[in-house]
Amino acid sequence: MKVPLSPTATNGLNRESAADAVQHRSVETERFSDYVGYITADELEAIVLAVGVVIEHP
Repeated sequence: MKVPLSPTATNGLNRESAADAVQHRSVETERFSDYVGYITADELEAIVLAVGVVIEHP
């Protein structure tokens, strides 16, 4: 299950992309050193819902 993400000036993407809810994993926040951009609240909600479906969260 993938959530499509289109490039915008805010998110820093340079081509059509997707958040793949099936390929989730935990990552230490210390590994993130630079921000590329930000996604919208609606995009984040769609990703969270997709992950919830994958892990069968009610």
